[in-house]
Amino acid sequence: YDAFYVMERNVKNLGVYIPENVKSASGHCLPGQAGFTYGTKDIRFSTTSAVPGRGKPAKFVQNVIKPLEAVSVIKLNVAQSINDLPIRYAADVRLEMQKNPHAIIRAIFDPMGNNGKGEIWLIADNLKDRKDIIESALHELLHLGLSKVLGDTMLEFYDKELIGHPEYGPQIEAIRQQWKLKPWEAAEEWLVEEGKAGHI
Repeated sequence: YDAFYVMERNVKNLGVYIPENVKSASGHCLPGQAGFTYGTKDIRFSTTSAVPGRGKPAKFVQNVIKPLEAVSVIKLNVAQSINDLPIRYAADVRLEMQKNPHAIIRAIFDPMGNNGKGEIWLIADNLKDRKDIIESALHELLHLGLSKVLGDTMLEFYDKELIGHPEYGPQIEAIRQQWKLKPWEAAEEWLVEEGKAGHI
């Protein structure tokens, strides 16, 4: 049993053994928590939204990215929730959330999706406003740009110029540990964020 009934001042209340594992019946999760995953027994999370009341309707997200879709070389898709993603992507997102329970995954980029043409999926439940939507889409497009520009030299470049750099290396290592990424994935995340911030 996870809980028991108790009378307090003539009121019947539900007592729980582990308060951290209380889950809202409405499907919301507690503040600061990321989302339910089927790979864990933890019941605190919900797949509906990373932050209760934060997300936007999929239709709203689709309207915001229309100008980007018109010029993008790859397909931009919108899923309302993690559950609405194609199965292979939903599984990847849940795995990432297991590795980093406080993560809010707003979008994913698959260079081999859409029959090898590449595609991006935005998760509407995790996008709070127009700025968040645009930034998330551009973040994933920057990943595409890096893979196109660097091509076959990408991994060698990340290893020699970024991961081993005395200043950048520790920053990349912090990202790697936080997100439990491979070194080259952490290097690319660092480079994308630096590009977005206008530092490089």
